[in-house]
Amino acid sequence: METSKKIERDLEAYVSNHPDGEYDKVLAEDDRYDIFLHLSRMRHSLLHWYKFRERASVLELGGGYGALTEFLCGANSAVTTVVQTKEEARIVEKRCKRFANLTVVGSMGNLEKNEKYDYVIVSETLEFSCQGHKGIRPYVDTLGHILEFLEEDGTMLLTVDNRYGLKYFCGEREPITGKPFAGLNRYPGGSEGYLFSRQELTEILSGVPGLKYKFYYPLPDCRFPQMIYTDAHLPGKTIKERLLSPTRDHSTLLMSETRLYDDIVANGVFPFFANSFLVECNFHGKFDGTEYAALTTDRGRRHGFVTLIQANQVIKKALYPEGKRSVENLFRNIQELEGRGIGVVPHKIDGQRILMPKVELPTLSELLKKLIKTDPKQYRNWFWLLYQEILKSSEPGDFAQSKFRDYDRKKELWGPILKKAYIDMIPINCFVDEGKKKLSFFDQEFVAFDVPAGYVMFRALKYTYLFMPFAKELVPFHEMKKEYKLEPVWDYYAREERAFVAKNRDYKTYGAFHRWCRREQRQILANIERL
Repeated sequence: METSKKIERDLEAYVSNHPDGEYDKVLAEDDRYDIFLHLSRMRHSLLHWYKFRERASVLELGGGYGALTEFLCGANSAVTTVVQTKEEARIVEKRCKRFANLTVVGSMGNLEKNEKYDYVIVSETLEFSCQGHKGIRPYVDTLGHILEFLEEDGTMLLTVDNRYGLKYFCGEREPITGKPFAGLNRYPGGSEGYLFSRQELTEILSGVPGLKYKFYYPLPDCRFPQMIYTDAHLPGKTIKERLLSPTRDHSTLLMSETRLYDDIVANGVFPFFANSFLVECNFHGKFDGTEYAALTTDRGRRHGFVTLIQANQVIKKALYPEGKRSVENLFRNIQELEGRGIGVVPHKIDGQRILMPKVELPTLSELLKKLIKTDPKQYRNWFWLLYQEILKSSEPGDFAQSKFRDYDRKKELWGPILKKAYIDMIPINCFVDEGKKKLSFFDQEFVAFDVPAGYVMFRALKYTYLFMPFAKELVPFHEMKKEYKLEPVWDYYAREERAFVAKNRDYKTYGAFHRWCRREQRQILANIERL
């Protein structure tokens, strides 16, 4: 592993050479984890969904190299960030040079004692504030001191890792000692910091008189959030379908984190095992109305979205101005599907966002997961119903114009061709009403022209079986391929899908990130054997 000095020198060079804050080219060429950690736009996801009040003043404690600082500068009126070293200060100042609203200070002691802020952001600070003390009182006192900088009607946002986070049970090195299982054993050799359990953190917060708080659970953690849950909206029956969970070092892993999530959720213990906590704290009891947020910051400025679930509605909006066209395309696609008699979730467009009602129904993916264990016949029937909807979604296409013709020119091999295929008509993107035998689709952003209906069905089957490995034993995969005449063309579809995913997921920029997310089962088994 490279020294922090080498990383610091390279970070300083990168931020100096990219004053606009666009680092995609850097990430495409430099695949080191620490470079990605400090420069990736994914870091903004922690708060990109949060609604700050207008013209707010922000105090950031634990600014580090500015991964979140530049986002805060763009979202608020004035930002003061506290860093630990002169190197951090120099890098943050260069990184945020394009903003005129940033003040960088070297310690809390340098803050004006009577200065108050609308928001105080505390990142990786509280757990290091008491030299690894294992009691509660010192952290209560530290928190009380921090809150002295908060306006009477202000809000503190606190992020900490969970000592009992699922990734640490799986063997990932914990951040304070760099050793696996150290936190789970409560740091038997001592440590310079101390991660809290949810209960310990609750006791610390409750120790401040009058403080009110709301827990959020960033998944997979507070560094690369893709989904943010709350106690009002905990994960449903499955979450791994939409989760990318990176691990810097696979050499100590004994289990796959993503494979365990379904059982964690089913047993109702997700808050205990959440890898990180984001806590909204104040003395007035008014909190952000978000119950759940999902972000696709990794898909670039054109396709980066945030989906917010609130008490009575769902909001899907572009993260950046460049995403306005994607919002318009999504809305148009839903309208076109509805016009062809396809069930959809009602959508309204409002500038760069789409408004939808909150639907209290399972997704088809959730239903299939249940049916494959209890009623395989109905499992097959729902796939058949999905296929009928796919066929109904478009006018017939022209095989002569299809790119699949380049793979094999025999038209009969490909089956029905769709003029405009909505390729996201798959089980995770539709709700299901079992009683009415009705599907209602959402999130239909991507389309392809003159494409076989079989390609959409390929995607539906591929991702269903990918996230339910046990399904192959209950309803054999090859039987489903045969039923929809996919066997002869499966490899062609797979090749096309790899190209689509590489572009959609921007593998050029995020290729290293996706490698860190792949947990090789052979490596895990080898680690177990070594023990």
